[in-house]
Amino acid sequence: MRSTQYDSQVHRRTDNVRGWEKRKKKKKKKKKKKKKKKKKEKNQNEKENEERGEILEAIRSTITSEMFMVKI
Repeated sequence: MRSTQYDSQVHRRTDNVRGWEKRKKKKKKKKKKKKKKKKKEKNQNEKENEERGEILEAIRSTITSEMFMVKI
């Protein structure tokens, strides 16, 4: 049998594995996992954008330096 305990504040018997509590926990866990995944994805995108920015900056600087070399 399931282990049960008495909740003195509400004056009712509470099961450790009550259905709605399980669903609530599952939903909370899913939400937390989704939030973590979203944060990880955001960090990945930031890193990629930063790398692209550095590459573009390097290309721009080489192009401008070549343009000045040609003019001189």
